[in-house]
Formats: sequence, C-alpha cells, structure tokens
Amino acid sequence: MKKILNSIIALFLAVISLFTITACGGDDYSEKLEDKYTEDGKLIIETFGHDLEALTGLTPDSKKILDYVENKFNIKFNVKTAPVSQSPTLLNQLIGGGDVPDMFIHFKEEPAYSKWLDEEYLFDFSEYIDDYPLLKNNFTALGSESTVKNFLGGGYYSFPIVLYSNANSGELFTQIAMYYRRDWYQALVNKNWQPSSGRALKDPEDPTFDYNNFYDLCEGFTVADPDGNNSNDTVGYGLNKDSGIYWWYPLLNMHNVHEEGWEYNSSTGKWEPEILTQRGKNAIMWIADMYDKGYINNDYNTTTTYEMAKSEFCSGKSGIICYNAIPTVPEGIIENMKQFIGKVAGSTSIGDVVRGMPVVTGIDGVKRVQGAVNNYGYLAINNDISENKKRKIMEFMNWIFSEEGDTVLTWGIEGEHWQINSNGDMVSLLPLDLNGNQHILKADSIAPAAFRIKGFASWEIKYTNMPRGYVQEANQILTAWEKQYLVIDELTFIRVPNEHATLETELRDKVTTACKNIVAKIPANAAQSTRETIWSDLVNYWNQRGGSYIDAVNKAANDAGIAHQGVKNE
Repeated sequence: MKKILNSIIALFLAVISLFTITACGGDDYSEKLEDKYTEDGKLIIETFGHDLEALTGLTPDSKKILDYVENKFNIKFNVKTAPVSQSPTLLNQLIGGGDVPDMFIHFKEEPAYSKWLDEEYLFDFSEYIDDYPLLKNNFTALGSESTVKNFLGGGYYSFPIVLYSNANSGELFTQIAMYYRRDWYQALVNKNWQPSSGRALKDPEDPTFDYNNFYDLCEGFTVADPDGNNSNDTVGYGLNKDSGIYWWYPLLNMHNVHEEGWEYNSSTGKWEPEILTQRGKNAIMWIADMYDKGYINNDYNTTTTYEMAKSEFCSGKSGIICYNAIPTVPEGIIENMKQFIGKVAGSTSIGDVVRGMPVVTGIDGVKRVQGAVNNYGYLAINNDISENKKRKIMEFMNWIFSEEGDTVLTWGIEGEHWQINSNGDMVSLLPLDLNGNQHILKADSIAPAAFRIKGFASWEIKYTNMPRGYVQEANQILTAWEKQYLVIDELTFIRVPNEHATLETELRDKVTTACKNIVAKIPANAAQSTRETIWSDLVNYWNQRGGSYIDAVNKAANDAGIAHQGVKNE
C-alpha cells in the first residue's frame, strides 16, 4: 500500500477507531473495524467536491431527492466542500493530513496527482469495472482504453466525469459560444458604415467571414454608435481577467494558436509551446492592436470578471462575448436581452437582437476553435477503504447512468415532481418560473441537489417539457460552433510527472503576465518597443528556465506514443 509511515498511521487510526465514537452532521454512528454506519444502518461515505452546498443546505425538494438516493443505496453522504477556486487546496490539505475522503472530485490540472499514484491513494476501477457496464461505457469518454489508461497513470485511477453520457469515444464538444449583437450589425448595415481598413463590412454568419472581418466588426461596434444613443459608450469585444489568458482562446485560434498548446518543431526535434512561436507573437500583437484602438474593454484585466463580462453584454455595453452555452444558459441570457427588442435597427424578435457567431475563418483560411473532450473533472475513490464501500460507490455511480438514475436526477420523483398524462407522456409537476417557463429540477429554488448528485459521474443537463422560452433562438446559439471545426491540442493526453508541477506553474504564469502586459495601456510612442521587449523577455525566460519542463513534456509525449505529426502510435 502506501509508504511505511502512512501505513503505520493508518493502522494507528484504525486501532483508535475501535475505542472512539465519532459524530458527523449531527448523527451518532455505530463503529465497525473498517466501515462506519449511522444509527439506522446506513454506510457513511466521506465525500469531497467543489460547490456541494446543495447537498448540505437542502431545499425541501433537494432533501427528497437526496433521501431517495441514500435510502436506495443505504448510504449516508458526509460532505466536505469548497468553492471551485479553493477546492484543490482544501483537498490536498485533507489528503496531506491523512484524512483522505472515500470519494472525491479533482481536476486534470491537479499537480499532486502523480504523488497520489506513487503513494497508492487512488483505487483502480479496472479491477471491478466489468461488473458495472454503464460505468464502463462512459469510462472511455476521453478516447481509447489505452489512451485513457496511459493518461490516468496506467489504469482507470479516476473516473472522467462526463459532459454527455454515451457520447462517441473521443468526441469533442464545446459548451461555450460567441454571443454577438445582431441588431448592432444591422444598424451598421442600415447606416452604410464602412470599416477604416477599406474592406467591406461582412455578415458574421457569412461562411467566408474571417479574422479581418471580425476585426472590422469590432471596430464598428466600438466607434459607429451601433446602439443609436448618440454616445460613445460601446465596445466591440468584452474580454475578462479570469483564468489567466484562457478566455483569449477564440482570438488566438484565429491565428492557429492554443493558449497552452504544443507543436512539434522539426528543426529542434522537440515539442515546443505554441504561444512562443512567431504566429503566437503575431496573435498577441493583433489582440494588442485591437486593445489600443479601444475595440476591447480597457479594464478587462483589472475589474472585469467572467460574470461581469456577461453582465456588460446583457446591459448593452459590449457587442461580442464568449460565455458558457450549456443547454440552460442561452435562454437565460436571451431573457435578459429581450429588453432590446425594438430598440435598434427595427428589431422585432430576440433573434434580431442576439445570436451565436459561427466559427471565424482564421489567418490561414481554416476554421477552427478549441473544443473539449467529453469530461470536466474526475471522481476518485480512496484505495484504502473496504471493498464493500468501493463497490457501493461504483454501484451508485453506475446507477446515475441508468434509466432510473437519469429520470430521478433529471425529472425527480414520480408523483412528487412528475406524472404520466393520459397520452402516456411524462409531464412535469414543477411550477413555472417568473417568465412563465417550466422550471427544471436543478433550479436553485427547486432541487439543485439533483444536479450535484448527478455530477459525481455526469454533468449532463436535460430539459423536461414545455413551456420553454426561445427554443429556436437558444438552439442556434448552442450549435453555432459546429463540431467539425472543433480541435484540441495534440498533447492533451499526456501527464507530466509531479516534480515538474511547480516549474510548469511558474512558466505558465510568466506567459499570462507577459501577454497581459502586452495587451495593456502603453504610451503610443513606446508601445512597439515595450511590447517587443516584453516578448523577448518571455522567450528568454522560457529558454533559461523551461528546458527541464520541455524535456519532461517531450518524454511524456514519447511515452504516450504520440508521433511527431500528432498521431498516436497504437
């Protein structure tokens, strides 16, 4: 099992537990050598994950759903949680203190993952996976069995929590869209506004709409009074400061750059960071040029959070943003923006006001936008718990994907939250929201616990039945970024050993700092030289500090069998 010291500590704690009665969540528990139970005989599952408050501060309907699940499996979740930004820190504090949860959610970027493997904290699902076919079907959401096992450390050491159940293996998705003001574009057309570039203004939904046309549109949305209020108070593109430079990716993709991507350099014989290439530099300087001209909100890096960027778009301050587009989000944004119907360019419907912009053709004539593999986060099981508890957790996870599990966690309990009508159809019994649309079970005022329980294995969100607002318009936003144009970095499925984690963070932080210092307020007479200096310093920093990390990435790519063309050697 783990290192000798950890084994001694575990044995000591086990002995102590024979003489100790613990309490959790106000319940008294009877003691057994390995497993603890509530007084009414439910197996206690020590559980950790981000944003699990819905399983602790229960609405009445959340309690009904949680009780249903716990009674079905005769278990009791003892929950510890933290906000998503603080979750990795708290999880590592728990594990470092010997308090490893029975099951816990972690993220791909977890630097301690290799250490967990080395010290055998992580249970290998593959030992029992054939007994849980629905779980097994979704285990390869990331790709082939060999790809997934290699990525997870040689076995099924954590379950990739899927976005969509039963999707094709390796299928890419995007749950983000580029929202844009269609009425603002029409206003530019109506006034025959022409870009300063000399190019003609082009429809964002024209298949030939490219990065230059995007630049022109941002100009028009900034300088041409698109909302018609005779005031210079709009900006083309709403950027935000969150997550480093992650939210820059649609702009970088127009230059064939991933913000954390790698490409093979045939002259050096190594994989190298894409952001440090000449086209990476060109992309950053292109963004800086838009910033200088005022097409990007000038406070993006000081005050504008991800949520604030959305609010500014919905209040008519910016013309384009990138924001989440999971099934329930576009309708919410649309609801906020119905106030603009009839205000600009003779709009008569919400589709005249806001739409999803298709993938923009890049500098090389190719349409591409960063997609994502079919998962967000991972569910790990503590290797040092009993087989009984391991199987109980896997049985629960398997049930989430079953017809019953999907029904309970999407629709709720029959007779309480839904019923069968005279036509034999399921009909929701939930109330309508303030806009007259059908509430869904996961709504904060209904039973958000249902979504969080489902989220131990699947983030899939489904609507129940009508009435719903803006179905067609929301679907256009959800599908504007066509799957055929989605790409991922070639080295997505490598894992660099833990000893390089600190250096990796240092290097990535350096990229973020340099890029944001370039896309910043700089006196015009010093802008070019200042930006060139910042860029040179960034490249030099990587050359001086990044050698061992780049070598580690190349070794991991080689160990994973990734060829120079980005094709796996299977």
